[in-house]
Amino acid sequence: RVADRPRDPDLASLQRLLDERLPDPPRLTEALWTSTFRTRQRRAATVRLGRVLLAGDAAHSHSPVGGQGMNTGLQDAYALGWRLALVARGQADAGLLDTYAAEREPVADQLLTGTARATRAVTAQHPAAR
Repeated sequence: RVADRPRDPDLASLQRLLDERLPDPPRLTEALWTSTFRTRQRRAATVRLGRVLLAGDAAHSHSPVGGQGMNTGLQDAYALGWRLALVARGQADAGLLDTYAAEREPVADQLLTGTARATRAVTAQHPAAR
């Protein structure tokens, strides 16, 4: 619901945030646009269900902290691509696609654990927790 959405931060609230978190914060003079967003940590129960295969953001979503989303999505695509090519050419049995899940699901779990930990650290309210 729109009423439940947090208000977009104004210049003063952004300045307070910088003042609280940085040793020598810059002085903000103008904000052309501001918004808030909520991070969600999710992973599909499996990346393969029959003929359906998931990769990238379809398989896992997480905080953008660390900038790992695109890299992981590209790694997913590469890991899936060569398997699909071999199966499509008849050079491998469809069972090869099961190894994609075995390879990539643990990577997604590690990614979600790491980004959740980093997000908690950078968004902690108490300075000692940062």
